[in-house]
Amino acid sequence: MIDQEREEGILNDLTAFIYRNYADRIEFQFVSDTAGTATYRVRYSLSRNWAGDQDDDSGGLRYRDLRGTTFGAVISYSDSWKRLSADEKTSFREGLQRSWGPAADVADGPGYWMTDRTYGSGALGAERSVFRAY
Repeated sequence: MIDQEREEGILNDLTAFIYRNYADRIEFQFVSDTAGTATYRVRYSLSRNWAGDQDDDSGGLRYRDLRGTTFGAVISYSDSWKRLSADEKTSFREGLQRSWGPAADVADGPGYWMTDRTYGSGALGAERSVFRAY
């Protein structure tokens, strides 16, 4: 579904977006090839004001058979990104390993959302929500 080169490129680019505070939310989605709806999503809502003293353990995502789906990583841009000039955005994008363009809005299939973990380090926090199809 995703080879090592693509995975490393996505990791590199997401790190750059987070480091520069250009992302409010990052989502990994798996969309049904036949229905065109999301069957599984993992969403991280980011905050630069995290002040928690408790950091959940990573993991907790159980194996899912995702055959018949297409993987995508979607970034929701922060206000910091939106304030950049066109030249500044172009300059930043030139340093990325992957192409990041507009993403189509994908509806959820039948299922449910659950917010299950909160992570933090310094002032950076992330709340994880997971969508699971029935």
